[in-house]
Amino acid sequence: MRTDFIKKKIFYIKDLFIYAFIAVFTVMLFLAVLLQPKNALDGFKIEIDGTTVFTYNFNTKKDFILEEYSSLIFLDSLSKTVTVNFLDGTKNVIGFDAEKKEVFMLDTTCSVSKTCLSFPKICDDKSSIYCAPHKLSVKSLNYTLGDTPVSGA
Repeated sequence: MRTDFIKKKIFYIKDLFIYAFIAVFTVMLFLAVLLQPKNALDGFKIEIDGTTVFTYNFNTKKDFILEEYSSLIFLDSLSKTVTVNFLDGTKNVIGFDAEKKEVFMLDTTCSVSKTCLSFPKICDDKSSIYCAPHKLSVKSLNYTLGDTPVSGA
C-alpha cells in the first residue's frame, strides 16, 4: 500500500499550467498597479479655510496671490519657498522644486506636534498636505474634491 502512494503523481501537467497561469496573472496585476503612470504636477495651490490664496505654475513659472493675503504671503524664488504668515504670529513655510515638480512642507510654528511636516511630498495630482490649526492645505493645481489625501506618517 505504501508503494502505491509513492507511484501516484502529486501534480499532473494540466495542474502545472493552471498554477503557472495564476502566478503570471498575479504578477501582471501587481505590475499594472505599480507601474500606473502618475500625472505630472503642473503646479500647486495653497488654500486657507477653503479659499485659494496662492497658486504657482511650474511650467510658466507664474504665481498668483489673492489680494487680501498679499501682505501675508511671500514667494522667495531663490530659496524656492512660500511663506504664509498668520495674524497670530505663526507661519507655514512651503518648499517646492520646479524641476522635480514636487511640493513639501518645510516648517511650521502652528503647534508643538507639527503634524503637517510628516506629510509626504506632493508629486502628483492625488496628494495634499493639511495643517489643521491654520486650516491651510497645499494641493496640486488639478486636485479635485474626490481625490483622497495622503495622511502623515
